[in-house]
Amino acid sequence: MAAATPVLGSLKLYDWPLGKSYSRSTRVAELHDRSPGIHPTLLPSLFDATVVRVTFKGMLVVGTEIIITDGGLREYKQGWWAKPQPVLPNTSQN
Repeated sequence: MAAATPVLGSLKLYDWPLGKSYSRSTRVAELHDRSPGIHPTLLPSLFDATVVRVTFKGMLVVGTEIIITDGGLREYKQGWWAKPQPVLPNTSQN
């Protein structure tokens, strides 16, 4: 993870809606663009996401990345190290 290129975004962890995951609980992690508006996620979503460790410097989230290709479905175990970023003051004029 230390060699990975950092991606700045807003981390969202949530439970997958009932009925979408074959009647079992699934937690999903997504990283969204922080700019206003609707944007696609910046990284592929992690399914069965688990927060493994939380410190003052950040938190480790691990899960399964699911990629659908012509050859079928592929699953990869992934981990994200999420560091808190300062909230910048709103400088826009009303």
